[in-house]
Amino acid sequence: MSPRSFFIIVSKIAGLFLLKESIYLLLQLASSFSFLAAGDGFNETKGFDIVFVLYIILTVALLFLVYLFIFRPGHIINLF
Repeated sequence: MSPRSFFIIVSKIAGLFLLKESIYLLLQLASSFSFLAAGDGFNETKGFDIVFVLYIILTVALLFLVYLFIFRPGHIINLF
């Protein structure tokens, strides 16, 4: 086993861990959206929009990392 193939296996395992965590994150986001949407009506729509956009950016970035770690580990290894 070469060092490259070892790190490919390690990055795929890390990608599976990130996939599990991203599913957990999406479940947490669902509960926080219901909490933010309930609000008390005191000009919270702007804050809700900002939080919603940040959550979407975070989710897209995390899913991109999962894609890189699971399906394209060679790109990550070539960076180092």
